[in-house]
Amino acid sequence: MFETPTKPEVLSARRMLLMAGPNRGKTAIVCEQWPRPLQIVSVPGEKGYDTIPRGVPGITPYIWKSDPTTKQSSYAIIQEVERTVLDICAGKKGPVQSLCIDGIHKYYDFVLDYVTGGLFFTAQASGKIVRDQDGVEREEWFDPRVYGRAHERFKYFITQVNETSVPYIVWNCWDGREPDIQGVKKSTTHVFPDLPGKMAKRVMGEFAVTIYQEMNLATALPKQRAKVTWQLIPEGDIWGAAIKAPIDVATKLPKVIEGNLKLLESTLEKAYREAYTEAFTEKPSHG
Repeated sequence: MFETPTKPEVLSARRMLLMAGPNRGKTAIVCEQWPRPLQIVSVPGEKGYDTIPRGVPGITPYIWKSDPTTKQSSYAIIQEVERTVLDICAGKKGPVQSLCIDGIHKYYDFVLDYVTGGLFFTAQASGKIVRDQDGVEREEWFDPRVYGRAHERFKYFITQVNETSVPYIVWNCWDGREPDIQGVKKSTTHVFPDLPGKMAKRVMGEFAVTIYQEMNLATALPKQRAKVTWQLIPEGDIWGAAIKAPIDVATKLPKVIEGNLKLLESTLEKAYREAYTEAFTEKPSHG
């Protein structure tokens, strides 16, 4: 059903993609700042679970435990991850105000391994000989069409989760360099989410708020964490940051703020109010 809204609404930061390099405090800042009860699912293969506090009221971690004697298929792992996340969203795991899926780049790896029939994790090529743009023959890694299948499976899960009624949902992933022009050698590169192929850029379309987090290790002091900042808009080397908002609002946003969820929400509200003062000003009633 289509709607035709006429009143500006402040963009919500309740569905967020939070991107940063390894050991840049993504998991820690979620545990510190997101409203509780917080349930946090550490995707199999993600190593940031050691920063999740144990036994803290209001924080429930889901940490994958592998059995070295049993090899589970990628499909079985995908099913377990999705079942756990969706059960949390449905309230089957207890009260939840915030949900964090930590390490979605790892989840994508399992999806890609599944659609390639196990070729991805075993580093096997398809056996097909292809000729690259320079005329050099090589063994094809695997049929490029499987990326499309993996992309759609990945996006479907994100949509399923983001459309639930959980108040806050944040997805964490690593950053990575992506060529500006796919398939062109020596193309300039910029920082995007660390996902294969076109998904590195497309995943940002699934979120109204994509944040690039940086931790300035030079500011670390004894017993004090290094300063954390959030880049809100693409600039310089970082193109994997974006706030979907009307241009009148986007131009009022700062490029970088302190890494703080409440500050982000107030910053968005301030930009909207400055852009649409009249719409956010209550008119006095008469009568």
